[in-house]
Amino acid sequence: MVPIRAALACTNIKFEMMMTTHLNVVLFLGRMERMLVQAVFVMLALGLTSQGVQAQHAHHHAHKHGDATLEVSLEKDRLSLQFFSPMDNLVGFEHAPKNERQVKALDDLQRLLENPFNLFEPNKEALCKRGQVVIQSKLLGKSDPVALQKDEHGHADLRFEARFECGAPSLLTTINVTAFRSFRRLNEIDGELIADRPGGLARSFELNRKRSSIEF
Repeated sequence: MVPIRAALACTNIKFEMMMTTHLNVVLFLGRMERMLVQAVFVMLALGLTSQGVQAQHAHHHAHKHGDATLEVSLEKDRLSLQFFSPMDNLVGFEHAPKNERQVKALDDLQRLLENPFNLFEPNKEALCKRGQVVIQSKLLGKSDPVALQKDEHGHADLRFEARFECGAPSLLTTINVTAFRSFRRLNEIDGELIADRPGGLARSFELNRKRSSIEF
């Protein structure tokens, strides 16, 4: 009887060990399943957020003739203005130049942009001096005319950044946007202003031919 009891006890122990192992495996798989589901939800959330940001950015600089966008920032004595516009607003076309008149229009635009005061005039009390300018467009500079002719989209934009160094930034109260005088096809500008001022300054603004000044 003793050997039989011992065998039964051994069998029970093995059975309990198997059940415990099986339970641990089930619990482990359950945890793994929950972690996998959570990971999927996180990935989906990140994907949706990224798409939302990209869509918002694309909408913010949407290609719409007659409209442009402007981002203005003032940090200490550094004033930066980033101007985004379809080239149609500036020269009347968005393809490779087809004649001398269009070549001249692009050359004139290039020269105009090289002096940021031609588009933006901070009030004189702020003592702002011109700094670096950044001009980006596939129609300006050294572009490949063959590639331009093969462009299927037919759109061209300008990204223009004007930087100023201001001797009295606390006295900066107004920026007169003279771009409306230079570009007769430009009708509206939507913008964002961020300024390093006591309490902080951040707001959006809209400009047009009747209201063409940014107020701080």
